[in-house]
Amino acid sequence: MSFQKIFLFDFDGVIVDGMQEYWHSSLLACERYLNSPNITIDQKLYQGVPNSFKEIRPWVKYGWEMILIVHEIIKTENPLRSDNKDDFINNYHQNCQRILNENFWIAEDIQKMLDKSRKYQIDKDFKSWINLHKPFF
Repeated sequence: MSFQKIFLFDFDGVIVDGMQEYWHSSLLACERYLNSPNITIDQKLYQGVPNSFKEIRPWVKYGWEMILIVHEIIKTENPLRSDNKDDFINNYHQNCQRILNENFWIAEDIQKMLDKSRKYQIDKDFKSWINLHKPFF
């Protein structure tokens, strides 16, 4: 048996701006899989990425954290916005853990929701999902 080396490159954030895809996939995960009583999904939310999401996204280490951020941005009471994001960022990891604990969520389950959201989009309309990724050039 012959083995060949494979090199994988992750160009997301380097030559491809995935911000729209991050937002869209995380929002879809909240809508389809999260079942949170604290959020209301308005279809207008899919039209653009809120500044608060763009400003907090650089702190994300794991994909599941994006769903938590989206949840906090779209929740009906005391939502996360650009004017109160600094408090969230200053204790980012503790806030993520707090959100998980308050909602009795498990990070691995939230990650699976994000993966399902992406798979759903790819299976339904691959071209639309790909078009959420914008080259920087």
